[in-house]
Amino acid sequence: MPKVRLQSLAIRFAIETESILRRFATLCPSGHKQCEDSHLWCQEMCIVRLADAWSRFCRELVLVSASEEPLMAVGGRVPRAPGIADRRGALTVLRSVYTRFPHEPRWIDTQSCLRAANILGIANYATVSAGLAVTPSPVDDLRDVRNFLAHRNEGTAAAVRAVATNVGIAPSSKALGILNDLWPGASKTVLQTWTTHMLAMSQIAAR
Repeated sequence: MPKVRLQSLAIRFAIETESILRRFATLCPSGHKQCEDSHLWCQEMCIVRLADAWSRFCRELVLVSASEEPLMAVGGRVPRAPGIADRRGALTVLRSVYTRFPHEPRWIDTQSCLRAANILGIANYATVSAGLAVTPSPVDDLRDVRNFLAHRNEGTAAAVRAVATNVGIAPSSKALGILNDLWPGASKTVLQTWTTHMLAMSQIAAR
C-alpha cells in the first residue's frame, strides 16, 4: 500500500478551505430578502464546515502519524508509535482513555489534540506541536464563533464578544459581521486572516 504523505493532509485542508471561502464570499442579489436570508445561513454553515475541516485535519494528522508510517516533507518516514500496528490500534488506545462518547478527544481543541498525540507517542510530536500550538491561535476564535452559530446561548454569545475584543472590533458586532470585517490595519477580512494563519499552521505541522 502506498505511504501517505503528511503534506497531502495539509493540501486536502487547503483545497477544502478554498472551497468554503469561495462559498462564504458568494454575493447574493440585493433587494431579495429570501436570497439574503439563505445566504446568511450558508455563511453560518461555512464556518461550521471550516471548523470541522480543521478538526478532521488534526485527527488525520495524529492518527496517520501514529499508525501509517507517513512520508515527511523533509524526507524519511514517521515510524509507527510504540505498540501501534494500525489505525484501529491507535483508536483502541485513545478509546481506553476517552471513555465517554465519542471516545476521542476534541480534535479542534489544540491542547486536547496534542494530549492525544502524546498519549499515542507519535514520533513527530515536536513538529506537530510546533504547527498547532501557536499563540494566539485563530482556531480558538474560530471555535468560539462556530459554537455560537451552532448553539446560541448566553455563554457562547459572551465568547463571541471576547473574540471581537481580541480582534480589535466592537464587542457589539454580530458573529458574521466580525468575520466579514477587515482585520485592523490590513486589507484582508478577519476570516481571510484566520484561514491564512491556519493554512500556514497546517503546513508546519505536516512537514
